[in-house]
Amino acid sequence: MKVVCVMSIKGIINYERGELAKCEPANRLIDVIQLMAHCGLRALAVVDADEKLVGIITEHDIIQGLALHKGRLDHSSVSEFMAKSLITCSPDTRLIEALQLMGRHKIHDLVIVKDAHPVMIVSATEILSKLHDRDEVSMNNLRHMLVTAAL
Repeated sequence: MKVVCVMSIKGIINYERGELAKCEPANRLIDVIQLMAHCGLRALAVVDADEKLVGIITEHDIIQGLALHKGRLDHSSVSEFMAKSLITCSPDTRLIEALQLMGRHKIHDLVIVKDAHPVMIVSATEILSKLHDRDEVSMNNLRHMLVTAAL
């Protein structure tokens, strides 16, 4: 009998780890850049007045904006550069499905949505790191079982 461990986003990442970093479409892009730099963020959820997800702004979007405007973003708003075509998943999404979704759409950051509201942004790196950690624990447990059985 083969045992398969199916892990979901919520199974490895505490999506209630604090308040989600977010902004609004009308926010000045320069302010969002400063917030991202200050907080060490790669992406922010963009929400409307009802806190519903309307986009995502990522480092990649900002780099594209810099290139397009030749480095001048003084009067630009988030709405001009945010990704409006959203790729999201729920906390119950299996990790492999989340990674496949990210690969298929060539994105690095995925917005996790619960009850139509964003609860977190997770990166492919974060998922892969958690999977690696889980595999290390599994390998150490197997080693311990083998050593114990050999005694």
